[in-house]
Amino acid sequence: GLLGEAVACFEKSLAIDAANPDAYSNLGLALLRKGEVDRAVVQLRKAAELRPDDAGIQGNLAVALLENGQVDEAIGYFQKAVVISPDDQSFRNNLGKALLQTGRVDDAIVQFRKAVEIQPDYAEAQMNLGLAFLRRRRWDDAVVCLRKAVELQPRSATAQYLLATTLLQQGQVDQAIVTFGKVLDLQPRNVETLNNLAWLLA
Repeated sequence: GLLGEAVACFEKSLAIDAANPDAYSNLGLALLRKGEVDRAVVQLRKAAELRPDDAGIQGNLAVALLENGQVDEAIGYFQKAVVISPDDQSFRNNLGKALLQTGRVDDAIVQFRKAVEIQPDYAEAQMNLGLAFLRRRRWDDAVVCLRKAVELQPRSATAQYLLATTLLQQGQVDQAIVTFGKVLDLQPRNVETLNNLAWLLA
């Protein structure tokens, strides 16, 4: 397919100029899109070594490492990207997600907060901040963020589900039932939501 052709072109480019960070980066991203994560990491690592001050390359390497299950190393590269480009909301959000994966909830909250300060209508970061507050059992804070996420992205079943779960924790059963219903409108075969709704209606 086209991705395979792109990979071949980038490989030819590197055969001509083996010190071209853009070619390593583009090859790595093409491999990542093909699902060849191990090979993508190798190429993106070379790009990052050749251009250590490029936040985009550091961030892309971090994404590949995260997909490869190398979470701690991914955090290190996301942190490098944030140092280089502190006002990039995407790097902040991705760093927060990686921190959340390792159980560093409070550190993740700092990054998600910064992401939504930079871009208040960043639905994914609002949802992730809500999830982090949910993990900390800070129900009121979670509801504020998750309502914002749902307002920005009403067709996000994940955001709706997290909001319904938090409302339930707050004891707002009627609102939780309505919100679980919205999840089922988006995902009629969502078994977990069906079970929750049946339990609440029983």
